[in-house]
Amino acid sequence: TPPPPPAEVLAKKEPEPDCEEIRMPELRDGPAFPILAAARSLHDEATKWSAEGNALVQIARKMAQRMAEMGRLFDDTGDLESRKELIQLAKAIANDTKELIKLATAVANACTDRRLKQTLLQFVDRLPTISTQLRIVATVKATQCGQADERTDQESSETLIFNAQNLMQSVKEVLTA
Repeated sequence: TPPPPPAEVLAKKEPEPDCEEIRMPELRDGPAFPILAAARSLHDEATKWSAEGNALVQIARKMAQRMAEMGRLFDDTGDLESRKELIQLAKAIANDTKELIKLATAVANACTDRRLKQTLLQFVDRLPTISTQLRIVATVKATQCGQADERTDQESSETLIFNAQNLMQSVKEVLTA
């Protein structure tokens, strides 16, 4: 029987001020709606658990908040600051994903039920690819702004939306596994 995960794996990693009070933006129609909806869905799932002492939930909430911010910037990538911020958010989400993978893997390795362990590890295995794709697509979208034709811009937007939705859904699956 594997030992339980070390306390530091599940413990709070850093203070999360107002973790319970994360405010998600209102959902509104527009091109960013799918990204905001995916962020809201993860946020709603993560708020079902207490974040106090639970680093997995804390990271999921932080990812949802960052994704919502990415959605806010999605339509506003015309100025240089917004483009830089979009790229920085994508990098931060990728780093959050790495931390989530580390924690979820530790939890899975401590799981005594082989089926549950396998299920959790399958969900975790998808995260690196999706977060890397999101980071790359966000960078491409931000750097192409105003330089690409309408069709190319539409394709990069659709790819970014798809990756954002995929990542938020995969993080939800890790939380509920």
